[in-house]
Amino acid sequence: MGSRSFGCLITAWLLTLPAVSAAQQPSGTSWDFSGTTGLFTAQVREQYRQPYDQWSHAAQAAIAVGRYLTPHFKVEAELAANTVGRQSIFRTIVVPGIVPPVYVSGEALTRTQSAAATAVWQFFDNDWVHPFVTAGVTIDRERVNAEYPPQRWFTATGTAVAPQLPNEASSSVVARARLGAGAKFYLRERVFIRTDAQVALGTPGHHLALRIGAGFDFGRR
Repeated sequence: MGSRSFGCLITAWLLTLPAVSAAQQPSGTSWDFSGTTGLFTAQVREQYRQPYDQWSHAAQAAIAVGRYLTPHFKVEAELAANTVGRQSIFRTIVVPGIVPPVYVSGEALTRTQSAAATAVWQFFDNDWVHPFVTAGVTIDRERVNAEYPPQRWFTATGTAVAPQLPNEASSSVVARARLGAGAKFYLRERVFIRTDAQVALGTPGHHLALRIGAGFDFGRR
């Protein structure tokens, strides 16, 4: 193939790029909707933290709807729910006839439901990949149940003792600051895969979510 023919091929390929760009850039959309699922890791409440383990792990599912105010900036609302996160816990108690105090093992079960409002800044005007960063606030409803199954010890005289600790239940609503980053990978003009990582910072503990899902754009500016 001569240099002239090769140059013609390159020129023809370059001329097709605007058409591809027009097909992939969601420039006419004003809304998007997505659903994601992934891993949710939470720092457990202080009274249940162990020196070797301060985090519980669960699965999370979330849905989000966003409104583009400019081609790069949108506001987004999200609802999320988690499966139960489990963590082994221990408490020390005094048992008559046994010295020193003994450890009682149990399990802390945490379930979290969240509603978040975030501002999203989307980088670049490319065709396929749209990285973004987020900042906002999340309102988390947390329910914690600490369960202590029956346990038995023996005194020096061989007598069995079985103190039973009462189970503990609590519920709270907590506001946390939320920061995140991710990307949208377009498969078609309005259909995309979404991945993100979200960190929620606050008291009584921090959260981390790593998620992947899919979504679509709709509406026009």
